[in-house]
Amino acid sequence: MRHMVVGFLFHGRRVLLVQKTKPVWQEKLWNGVGGKVEPGEGAHVAMQREFLEETTLTARFEHYACEDRPEGDDYCYKIDFFRATLPDHDDRPLVPQFNDAGEALWWVPISSVGGMQYPVVGNLRWLIPLALDPRKLFAPPVVRYTDDIRERPTW
Repeated sequence: MRHMVVGFLFHGRRVLLVQKTKPVWQEKLWNGVGGKVEPGEGAHVAMQREFLEETTLTARFEHYACEDRPEGDDYCYKIDFFRATLPDHDDRPLVPQFNDAGEALWWVPISSVGGMQYPVVGNLRWLIPLALDPRKLFAPPVVRYTDDIRERPTW
């Protein structure tokens, strides 16, 4: 099973996203910053490490959701999602133009996510609103898919 992490850093009405070049099904789509959880590494530590590697930034991330595709499926995985918010009064931090994989990084207006200019991986249409939910759910929801998001990346 693949174990991945994805994080969203918010500043005002913008979110830091990366324009993916791989895997092929995500090519040219925008997604959160993240990557693989290494053996012996916890999800939170992996998120901190991946975010620092890709953006040169550190932030205080909190876990807020999990996608779980059970073992036995052709494509099984677990993805832990994290969110962090910078105070509005802070200047928006500078990030490199490209991450360590050569993918573009950009502060995307939340209102533009999923539009023609910023087409996103399909699940961001509900993951970003969930990350911004002021109720801060006590137990992160676990989402189990019955279809393959690779086949419908922009639903």
